[in-house]
Amino acid sequence: MPSCSPKYATRRRPERESFGGELTGIGAALGQPFMPHQRDIAMVGGEIDGQTGLPAYRKIIVTVPRQTGKTTLFLAFQIHRCTAPRWSHPQRSAFTAQSGKDARDKWLDELFPLIRRSRKLKPLVRRIYEGMGNEYISFTNGSLIRLLSTSSSSGTPRRCTSRC
Repeated sequence: MPSCSPKYATRRRPERESFGGELTGIGAALGQPFMPHQRDIAMVGGEIDGQTGLPAYRKIIVTVPRQTGKTTLFLAFQIHRCTAPRWSHPQRSAFTAQSGKDARDKWLDELFPLIRRSRKLKPLVRRIYEGMGNEYISFTNGSLIRLLSTSSSSGTPRRCTSRC
């Protein structure tokens, strides 16, 4: 399969450690092996700042067409953050979409089944809860991925900052 180089991208800094390989492993464990562009994003986005030991980038922006693996890539980042031994205490992560319904549909129809089917991830998952309005995945180390609604009708007022 031919591949193209991105028009704009942060270059990988080989002097930095990266947990991108671990992200690629999570994609494979989910039954969704990464495509070349996902591996590139994982390797750069997974770079570690040598001085702090924290991720080198606080924000990763990915602009690609529909159906090119953004959700799987993001899920791999979330699962890694919640399960990697490098973090000294339980982590919290949130998954959102355009609306609470869209987020819930994505979780119930696509993401929960991927996690349930994964033999490699099964020992790390404590519980997958699908209760309406309180969907989450809890991990054996106490970390949590929670589904959040972003709509104004979700009961939580949205605050607008200068970035709205």
